[in-house]
Amino acid sequence: MPMQSSKSIESNVVTIDVGGQIFQTTKQTLSSAGPKSILSRLAESTHRFVDRDPELFSVLLSLLRTGNLPSKAKAFDVEDLIEESRFYNIESLLISSQSNPSQFDAFNLEKSLILPLNGRDSPSVIATTQYGTLHVAHGSKITSFDWSMRKKSTILTQFTAVDSLLAMSPGVAAAGATDFSGLQVLDLEKGYVKETLNWENVTRSSSTVQAIGSSSELLFVSFESGRRNSNSIMVYDINSLSPVTEIGHYEIYGTGIDSDSAIPATKLSWVSSYNLLMASGSHSDISGVLGNIKLWDIRSGSVVWEIKERPDCFSDVTVSDSLSAIFKVGINTGDVFYMDLRKLEEESSWTCFGDNKRKAVVNGKKEGVGCKIQSHSNQVFCGKGGDVELWSEVLMGSRGSLEERVFRKNSIGRVKDMGGSRITNLAFGGNKMFMTRKGHQSVEKQRKRIGHAVLVPEPTASQGDASAAQNANHQSPAIILPFVAPPSSPASFLQSEPPSATQSPEGLVSLNSIYANIYSPGGHSSIFAIGPYAHETQLSHSNQVFCGKGGDIELWSEDLMGWRGSLEERVFRKNSIGRVKDMGGSRITNLAFGGSKMFMTRKGQQSVGVWHSSSRVGF
Repeated sequence: MPMQSSKSIESNVVTIDVGGQIFQTTKQTLSSAGPKSILSRLAESTHRFVDRDPELFSVLLSLLRTGNLPSKAKAFDVEDLIEESRFYNIESLLISSQSNPSQFDAFNLEKSLILPLNGRDSPSVIATTQYGTLHVAHGSKITSFDWSMRKKSTILTQFTAVDSLLAMSPGVAAAGATDFSGLQVLDLEKGYVKETLNWENVTRSSSTVQAIGSSSELLFVSFESGRRNSNSIMVYDINSLSPVTEIGHYEIYGTGIDSDSAIPATKLSWVSSYNLLMASGSHSDISGVLGNIKLWDIRSGSVVWEIKERPDCFSDVTVSDSLSAIFKVGINTGDVFYMDLRKLEEESSWTCFGDNKRKAVVNGKKEGVGCKIQSHSNQVFCGKGGDVELWSEVLMGSRGSLEERVFRKNSIGRVKDMGGSRITNLAFGGNKMFMTRKGHQSVEKQRKRIGHAVLVPEPTASQGDASAAQNANHQSPAIILPFVAPPSSPASFLQSEPPSATQSPEGLVSLNSIYANIYSPGGHSSIFAIGPYAHETQLSHSNQVFCGKGGDIELWSEDLMGWRGSLEERVFRKNSIGRVKDMGGSRITNLAFGGSKMFMTRKGQQSVGVWHSSSRVGF
């Protein structure tokens, strides 16, 4: 039996010669590349030579083994890895490891890239695929960026300006305009119109596109006649583009039709868990901005729920499947509201987020004009002016319960990235968030920050005061504790003798600072917690007391006059931490200890100072 087992293992091992370098792996690893990959065929082949770069193959082999790229992949150009993955037909695995939606982290975003656009037109609309391919309409052009943001291509369309855009795949998009007849399905890679979809009313007049949406199987298009007296929502098969059904057909001739209900849909969103289509639209008249939101059952072609917006109509609206709610930003107040999809049969009223519940126009100004709102994963993103608010639900109980829900607001990005021109578009794809700003011929890409805290070396005497001044605004300087702890204290790192009236301390505990950036720019870090580890040397928080006063720290240590268990009067002495030139700074707001480190935060700083012990000795 052992010999049979050994032979079985040997028969499972595959040896491949790639560019003269020998690799060994298993048939299961190669088969994980998929049946269309050359690697799967190599698993069953007897001739296993591939005339390709062995170093790139080594990286992709690690990808097959673990599902992630190894650290050595950073030494290669991304385009080289993409090209090599296409040869082996495993680009989908590479995309999944580098731009997977599950990697999106709303609380740890930072502006990582500015994607420039050709020409002088600002983006009108943007669209993304699931894994982060980006299509941008600007003027009569559509520019596409692949998932890695390295490959860029631009095509010229027949539109004067594109108003609606849907990414059907990395290389195909549906586009329409409010001043051009018909919907066009465009091949963005080859630059031609694959299909044109039109809708005609009873007068057979031309129609323009107001909105586009989709599910996994269906394509939804909101049309309005050129004379603006009729509108409809057409449903097509997303693969064949053949018509499936028509819903919401309104002909407006002043014959008693409720004009508020007949507003054409300017936003279409599929709610998959309910199998419903949300259609929303608004318009202005002498009484203000009016709108409506409807939920359509595609199978029956009927409206299952509707709300008409009058007092504080929406500037923008979105629906979240995962949160089971509809969200809007009020055009008058600029507040964010939600309506629970699970309670629509009981009530149809909006609940305002937060405590700032304005009820009227502020100083005659409509605060919500131009605001954008989008839901992604379990968060709601609202672009107000040049900033983005992030609203997250606080889970007070079971997600399935119908208790009152609580949402809290966070800010996105770092302080230095905040503000700027008004945000005009928000979109999400892969592990990235994209936004455009008014008057800018570019797209901002934000993604999760990947990296670790950076060790900041202690300045030396040769660096002089200039170096210390340069670092003063960015990280805490290295400090020296001018004391020696008693031998019984965990702080006795240097094994020095206890201090006395006739002996000066021989050892100094030097602390280097590490700065861990916290990307929550709404203010300074409010509170943090860390876990102690019993096997690590503890900093002297156990036998010392640290008091943050203003920007300084006082250290109180007990003088051990006798046996610790005795009830004699106890004596504590104060020491200051750090050197004179290192004193002061913003007020300390938090102190915490874990392992051999001390952590602190300061008012107004978006960072945490991490202090750890070292064996540096000397003044």
